[in-house]
Amino acid sequence: MALSLVCNICNAQTDEERALKGKEIVDKSSAKTKSYANISAKFALTIENKQARSIDKYNGTMATKGEKYHLSLMNTETYFDGQAVYAWSKDNNEVTIYSPDDSGNNLMNPHQILGNFDGAYKFLFIDEVAVDNRQCNEVDLYPIDRHSNVSRIRLFVDKQTNNVKSIIQQNKDGNVYTINISTMDTKTPIADSQFTFDKAANPEVEIVDMR
Repeated sequence: MALSLVCNICNAQTDEERALKGKEIVDKSSAKTKSYANISAKFALTIENKQARSIDKYNGTMATKGEKYHLSLMNTETYFDGQAVYAWSKDNNEVTIYSPDDSGNNLMNPHQILGNFDGAYKFLFIDEVAVDNRQCNEVDLYPIDRHSNVSRIRLFVDKQTNNVKSIIQQNKDGNVYTINISTMDTKTPIADSQFTFDKAANPEVEIVDMR
């Protein structure tokens, strides 16, 4: 009965009202994320390749402090020190350095995972749903850039905390990436060294500078 009422309310809203509500939800989430001095989180990533009919699952961690970030995923450590991105592939024992705008995969940027979608998307409120027993606002995001590889992003934002709970990105190539955030810590201080690749401690690693 309650679910039916929510759906009826959503259906009664115009597309313009749903767009405004979606933008308001995402803006609040982005503002909340930016208000934290630092964030550390654990998450699970699922990659569905529909062409190959395969599903792969990985666990990862991420941390942010201002513009800096550190991402640990799929045996790769990615650091952004505020100027350049250092991607350390432990399988290849190689670090690739590149400018942040050349990353080519914004989903792997913790700032976007945590809800910063400044100016790049149109929004549409979909519904109120439960995710892991948390009541969330469901919002669809569509890239303004028609050349983007992203077809749609579906965002689930915790209604009580305004933090992102889950994000699903569907690409035009048919691949679907789902990230579920399991824990988030915004109170424990993080040292600046966590956002920098330590060359001195890893002299055997090959450095490839693509800047």
